[in-house]
Amino acid sequence: MDAYIIFAPGTNCDEETLYALRKIGLKVDLLLLKNWLNNPSIILKSRLLVFPGGFSFGDYIKAGKVFAFYIKEKLWDSLYEFYKRGGYIIGICNGFQVLLRSGILPFFDGKVHAYLLKNESGEFEDRWIFLKGEGESIFVRGLETPHPFPIAHGEGKFFAEKKVIDFLEKNNLVAFRYVDENGNPAKDYPFNPNGSINSIAGITDPEGRVLGMMPHPERAFERFQIPSIFEVKEEPGFLLFKNVKDEIFKKAIKRV
Repeated sequence: MDAYIIFAPGTNCDEETLYALRKIGLKVDLLLLKNWLNNPSIILKSRLLVFPGGFSFGDYIKAGKVFAFYIKEKLWDSLYEFYKRGGYIIGICNGFQVLLRSGILPFFDGKVHAYLLKNESGEFEDRWIFLKGEGESIFVRGLETPHPFPIAHGEGKFFAEKKVIDFLEKNNLVAFRYVDENGNPAKDYPFNPNGSINSIAGITDPEGRVLGMMPHPERAFERFQIPSIFEVKEEPGFLLFKNVKDEIFKKAIKRV
C-alpha cells in the first residue's frame, strides 16, 4: 500500500483526495479512524498518510480537536513510528487543524505551538485565492509562482507566538503563502482570506516530510475544476500530488 487517507465522521473530502492520488498512480485506500484504532500498526504498511478536509466529528469544541484527541491519546506511538521509518504526512484544511492540535506540526512533539483561529471576517470563506510555494519543501516544486487554489473554512487564520513564527521563517518551514495575483504576500482581505499572520497558508516540519495547508489541492486537480478566469499551464493540485508521488518512491521507507 502506498498511501492511506484517514477519515472520520464528518470528513467530506476523502473521495476527491482518493481520486487524485489514484490518478497520479498511487495505490491508495481509505482508512476509517475506528479501524485504525483497532489496528494501530496498519499504517506502517504505507508510505504516505493524508488527513483530508471536512468537519471531522462536526468540529465539536474546536475544528479538528476530537480527531486530534484520538491521535494523541490512542495512536501517537504508531504514528511516530511511521514517521521515524521515513513516512510522509499531509493534512488539508481540517486535516491541517488536526496536525496542529495533535502536536504533529510543526515539531512532532505532541505539543500545540500554532493554531488555526476563526476567520477575521467572522464568516465561512469559500472562494478561490492565490497561493505561492516557497522554501525547500518537496511539496512546492513547480508552485513557486502564484497559482489558484480554492479554500473552504471557518477557522483558517494561522496564528502562533512570535518566537514560533520567527522559527518557522528562519528555518524555511513556511511552505505556502497567500499572495495577490502578482505574487506579493497578501496582508488584506480577500487575498488573505482569514487574516493569517505573515500570510501563512501552509507549513512543514523541519525534515520537510509533513505538510499542513488550508487550501484544497484535491479541488484544483483537474482542469474542469478550475474557473476559466485563471490561466494555468498545469493544474496546481496535480503538481503538488505529483511532487509527493515522485518523492516517496525516491527513498527507501521501512514498511512492515
